[in-house]
Amino acid sequence: EHLISQKAETALMSIKEAFVLPPIDTGAQGLDEGENPKYIELSEFVKDKSNLIFFGHQETGKTTLLFRILREFVDDFDFLGKIPVYIDFEEIGNKEIKTCIREYLECSSKDVLVLLESGTIVLLVDNLNYKKTVEFHNFKKLDEFFNEWNSGRQAQRSRELRLIATASSDLSGILETDFIELNKIPFKTHFIRSLKTKEIKQLIRLWVPSETDLESDQRLDKLLTGFSSYALPSTAMSVSLFLWSMENKERKPINHAVLLEIYIELLLEKLAKDNIYREKFDFTNKVQLLAKIAEQMLWANEPNYSIPFSKFVGIIENYLASVGFDFEANKILEYLMARKVFVRYQVNRIKFTYSCYFHFFLAKRMIFDREFKEKILHESRYFNFYKEIDYYSALTRSDKHLLEVIIERFQERFKSTDDLLSQVTESGIDDYFMPKVQGGTLEPIAKNVNIETIVENRPSEEVIEKFQNMRIESIPEPGTILKKDDDISLDVLLIMMSNVLRNSEGVEDRELKKKAYNMLVKYSLAYMVLYKQYLIDYVVRNKNQHLT
Repeated sequence: EHLISQKAETALMSIKEAFVLPPIDTGAQGLDEGENPKYIELSEFVKDKSNLIFFGHQETGKTTLLFRILREFVDDFDFLGKIPVYIDFEEIGNKEIKTCIREYLECSSKDVLVLLESGTIVLLVDNLNYKKTVEFHNFKKLDEFFNEWNSGRQAQRSRELRLIATASSDLSGILETDFIELNKIPFKTHFIRSLKTKEIKQLIRLWVPSETDLESDQRLDKLLTGFSSYALPSTAMSVSLFLWSMENKERKPINHAVLLEIYIELLLEKLAKDNIYREKFDFTNKVQLLAKIAEQMLWANEPNYSIPFSKFVGIIENYLASVGFDFEANKILEYLMARKVFVRYQVNRIKFTYSCYFHFFLAKRMIFDREFKEKILHESRYFNFYKEIDYYSALTRSDKHLLEVIIERFQERFKSTDDLLSQVTESGIDDYFMPKVQGGTLEPIAKNVNIETIVENRPSEEVIEKFQNMRIESIPEPGTILKKDDDISLDVLLIMMSNVLRNSEGVEDRELKKKAYNMLVKYSLAYMVLYKQYLIDYVVRNKNQHLT
């Protein structure tokens, strides 16, 4: 699960081969314009004798980083003289730290004491999440253990226990107050960032090493377009799942909705070693449940479409009872949380981890429940659900009624521009959009373009990478789900009409689709006429200001 930067169909790679180091720094950096941030290399962490803690959002690769550091200590034992011990802090329960070490190394308690006395052990502690809301005795247990085995010299031996830990963080580059107040261990703090263009390219090369640079660039461009569309975070998990989805051999990702469906299936099924009720509660059953939860979250209409934890449990229990499944609701809840489909929000509430999950499962609910679909398509609210309608039409691909409804409403909203368009077309639509200069029409720029000059002056790899990084940084916040309370707008209608027509290849009515296409072309021109007039008015209103 932590090494999915390799294809599932190929032989397993070692962590050294499959690992891609994410950008890691020491926190918010005050950079001058044009200055690149300084990231830290893996070798620096291993050689540093300090205690380190790495903060990161979920799925940024915290556990994988610890595994990679562990491998580094193992491979370089002759040089470093340290034995790494991995502990998941969330799993220790009532065990003593010495017991965890003994079980991991499969040695005797006496051997553990010898290793600790000689300062040989490096403790790699995963999920060291300091929170006031959780029981504190395990944090105290770790503090006491650390102090005991860093107590200076005793019997001519130096006690030196080094800790390298990971922790979740909601605030990028900022220490959370719970950590500041509760932590007693002298950690050097580091922050794991989302992947940049350089790291994504490395992952692409691991997936398809035979691709040319041009093919890799095209795949990168498609991936970033998808991430912007879905508002997915550029983490190793998301990038790897997305690449896996694009390369799916069992089911080709023929459109964006199917691609996201494959992505979610991989998340729920392929990565789950503990896939609950695999034979009786399959992927379709899980999707139906998630679609029901999405509907309930929508009607609750709370911030980020979150609901109280108790209500979340109740929805699962009621759904299982209504369909006749005799399963444990808590077990399913824990599974969905472990798969990171949902995340805790404001301590005692639950929301979908990413906005694209919420939109996708609402679209699935439209497929499963006709009454819900009719509510979504009601004339008073359909324009607020253009993402769900896009996913729905891409998944079904043959809903003629939906196409007819969107055509009718599209035409109704745009028909008032018919007179405007007819006035423009009298002199020719091309002339209307052609730039004018004093004494005539400006000659098209394309006629003066020298192709050889373009080739010679193409941007460098550094410039291209900088541009792609800007695209990554412009991806909307993945966890924010915006309220569906906007007013109807012509640009949203254009997008909706375009998406539904594109997704309706299975509709058995060529004339209807031809009508939709002609209307789309016509009213796109009308929209551009209106937009040009808006720009002219804006310039006139602000003519006394300096425009750049």
